[in-house]
Amino acid sequence: MRSPWSINDFGDVMNWIRRIALGLGVIAIAVGGMSHASNAAPPAVAGLHAGDLDPTFGTGGRVTTDFGALDAPTATAIQPDGKIVVVGDTDNPPDDSFAVARYNADGSLDSSFGSGGKVTTDFGGTGFAFASAVGIQPDGRIVVAGSSRIAPSGAMSFALARYDTDGSLDASFGAGGKATTVVGATSFANAMAIQPDGKIVVAGSSSPAIGSIQVSFALARYDTDGSLDASFGADGTLTTTFLPPFTGQASAHAIALQPDGKIIAAGEVGAGEGHSAGVVRYTSNGSLDASFGTGGTTTTSVGVLNGAAAVALQPDGKIIIVGFTLKNLDRDSLDQWLLVRYDTDGSPDSSFGSGGTVIGPANLDEATSGIAIQHDGKIVVAGNITTASLATDIGLRRYNTDGSLDTSFGTGGTVVGGAGFDPAVALQADGRIVVAGEVLSVGNGDFTLIRFLGDAPPTVSAGGPYSGAEGAAVALSGAVSDPGATHSWTVVAQSGVDAGAACTVADPAALSTTVTCTDDGVYAVTLTATGVSDPTTLTVDNAAPTVTITSPADGALISGSTPITAQFTDPGSNDAHTCTGDFGDGASSTGTVAESAGTCTLTHAFTTGPHDVAVTVRDDDGGVGSAAVHLVSAVPGAAFGLRATGPVAVPATPQVSCPPDQAKTTAALHTPVVSITGLSASCHVDPGTGVTTASATAGTIAVLGVIHIAGIDSTCTSTSSGLTGSSHVGTINGRPIGTGPGSIGIPGVAQVFFNQTVTGNGQLTQNAIRIHTLLGEDIILASCHLG
Repeated sequence: MRSPWSINDFGDVMNWIRRIALGLGVIAIAVGGMSHASNAAPPAVAGLHAGDLDPTFGTGGRVTTDFGALDAPTATAIQPDGKIVVVGDTDNPPDDSFAVARYNADGSLDSSFGSGGKVTTDFGGTGFAFASAVGIQPDGRIVVAGSSRIAPSGAMSFALARYDTDGSLDASFGAGGKATTVVGATSFANAMAIQPDGKIVVAGSSSPAIGSIQVSFALARYDTDGSLDASFGADGTLTTTFLPPFTGQASAHAIALQPDGKIIAAGEVGAGEGHSAGVVRYTSNGSLDASFGTGGTTTTSVGVLNGAAAVALQPDGKIIIVGFTLKNLDRDSLDQWLLVRYDTDGSPDSSFGSGGTVIGPANLDEATSGIAIQHDGKIVVAGNITTASLATDIGLRRYNTDGSLDTSFGTGGTVVGGAGFDPAVALQADGRIVVAGEVLSVGNGDFTLIRFLGDAPPTVSAGGPYSGAEGAAVALSGAVSDPGATHSWTVVAQSGVDAGAACTVADPAALSTTVTCTDDGVYAVTLTATGVSDPTTLTVDNAAPTVTITSPADGALISGSTPITAQFTDPGSNDAHTCTGDFGDGASSTGTVAESAGTCTLTHAFTTGPHDVAVTVRDDDGGVGSAAVHLVSAVPGAAFGLRATGPVAVPATPQVSCPPDQAKTTAALHTPVVSITGLSASCHVDPGTGVTTASATAGTIAVLGVIHIAGIDSTCTSTSSGLTGSSHVGTINGRPIGTGPGSIGIPGVAQVFFNQTVTGNGQLTQNAIRIHTLLGEDIILASCHLG
């Protein structure tokens, strides 16, 4: 088999990590997000338990596949339909080639794939090509990554092939279904992951010259057509060296993608005889993530030689690597399993094992090569296990979430699966564990595929799809097959939802509960139980706002420029609103909305008369609510019989104003300047038309004993046509006057003005008599006013 370190051939030390090299391409499949559609529990197998071989698979739980030469699998993946894909290489002179096999769920080769379930792919007769990783696209196409030699230079390159579902090369990818990239002078691809957008990230190692012992992490990202993604790194590729003392050699053996698009690469880093497990986190564009470790990198050393072969992400974002550790370089020192868990910032997770680290038995020569996270968070690790007879077998260990061995699995947490090397591991949706490794015989090596029983995840149903209105509680009803399972609901905006909207689940831990959302749109609703999730949808309809005009009240009399206030409520508390007013006189305007108070305010100058006023509030999702009031606009009126100012002041008597209506009389009034009888004043507003009528009258008047006036009155009227005033004077000192305006001078006493109309600023005053005396006295008789 080929070690990626053969890129440099820098000493026998690297041979001590042969096992880790054989399994560099393992893809760890975390199954915490399994869906309801494929949750069916496996048939009960009487007397068998988790960790036992699955007798329903192959022969006694095992399948062996021969490609006709020295064959070695390196990675496996489970299709959504339950079929199993295994990739590696076949050494069939003169060329080593990619080897791909697909199996049915019972372990038989899938005859609909390639030739009898098998496909081999060379890369132009270079003599050297091997697959290290496999991924399944959502459309069922299979992407395989590995390495190939570029003739005649002998340089190694990243090599990718994409297959259609029948095993034929996908001609729409790269050149005839294949793509190669040399990173640096020579490079090996060891791991691969497919992003949600379909882009493909490959990780491995790169050297600046063939034969150089300088080796770096190397990554490349490809677009869906197999071309390099220029938005990643430098034109699609990047290399990373570690801080001293780890500046000599670094090779990425595993890769994982975070939900936020960040990329985790793990492997081995070192200088000279000291090597550590190294982890790097990159942002989505390939730059180092400074929030992780030291400048984006972190290393772990337990012994003198350490390395990571596989990596997995927990649902909580913590990172687990598995690999090996060699405590010293003594001849009797043996490799041990190594597990390390990191917090999201790259620091060791002290709640796992001892300070974040778990080490396998010290008396056995062992190394891990694969990892998978079960639905319940337990950790399944595959690797080589040395038996009591010193044979090297395929083995599994299952750990609890704190790093302790799960004694309910196999024997004390360990399962020995029989002869084989460097297993890759994947979990089926039903909880069974699939392991692919190499089984050797004299002069030959074959794919071996083993399936173990696992813990069946619960069946989860979120129900739905659901529908309701924003702001209203929508009932959710789910079901979980395991009555002891813990469960929770999550609701996340999916489409058509405004930023800032939120949904509140009344009791997220109850199977039957309600959810209330602040905006309309489509939401993804997920019920999760013990790591198993079932999604459904919630369609929330918009709810129109409810509007009430709080001022003025319906039927109110108003005057002129009047503020209108409307209160509104909207079940969609995340909605934004606008409002308009229609004032019933052909005019309309846009109001001012105060979202926090839920108010709309407008101001309008109303003309005299009735008005049907409507206020309409619209939300940003098209919901419309309105309210209307009937208002009558009237001009305020006033009137009085007598008022005097000057040396002798007489207040307005009798005096009235409206609205509301008033009417007053004064039979007689005697002052030092005037004596008068028959005074009256009235003011009335017609509640149906808004017409205001103000009037005043006086019978007989004697001013300063020398001015005698009889029979005076004035009337002011406001209608939709405007303001009008009129007055009448009977006689002044026996002279008939009538309705026309004018004045009479009384020599040495006063000037008398009659039927006087004064207008301005939307107001009108009508005086029947106004007298200005030479002593500075000003006397007004029978006066009305509007406005």
